[in-house]
Amino acid sequence: MAYIGAGGRKFQSSVLAKASLPGGYTKTTTYPGGVNPYYRGPNVTAGFAQAKQANIARQTRIEGMYDEMLKSVGRGGAFEKAGLADIEEARVKGVGEETQSMISSGVYGTTTAAGVPAKHRKIATQARLKLEDVMSQRELAVKQQKVGFLERIEDTYPDYSQLLSSLAR
Repeated sequence: MAYIGAGGRKFQSSVLAKASLPGGYTKTTTYPGGVNPYYRGPNVTAGFAQAKQANIARQTRIEGMYDEMLKSVGRGGAFEKAGLADIEEARVKGVGEETQSMISSGVYGTTTAAGVPAKHRKIATQARLKLEDVMSQRELAVKQQKVGFLERIEDTYPDYSQLLSSLAR
C-alpha cells in the first residue's frame, strides 16, 4: 500500500509520508551561535592537539638520542677514551716486545735501545691522528643525521575548516 506525502509523492511507509508533510515529524531548531550544545561528536581539535604533543615528545627523545651519540663520539667521549687506551697499550707492548727482542739478541746495551721508545711514540702519535680523524668523521655523520631529522620535521598542522567540511559530507 502506498502512502501519499507532500507534493503527491508516494511512500511505502506512513511515517515517511507524514514526515514529508509540513508540520510533520521534522522540526527545525535554532541554537545560540548556531552550535548544538548537546552534540558530543568527534573532537577533532583535541585529537590533533594530542598528536602534536606526542610528536613534540618524540622529537625531544630523538634529539636526546642524537646528543648522546655526539657525546659518545666527540671529544672526551667513550670512543676517544677507548681508542687512546688501545693506543697506549699497543705502545707499551711494542716497546716491551722490541726491548725483549734486543735483550735476546744481545744488543740491548747499545745506543739502538735508546731509540725504541721514541720510535713507538711516533707510531702512537700517528695512531692518535687517525683516531681524531675517525672521531671527526663519526661526529660529522651524527650531526648530518640530526640535521636531516630536524629538516624533515613539518610543523604544519591540518586546516580545521577543511577537516570539518570533509566531516560534514
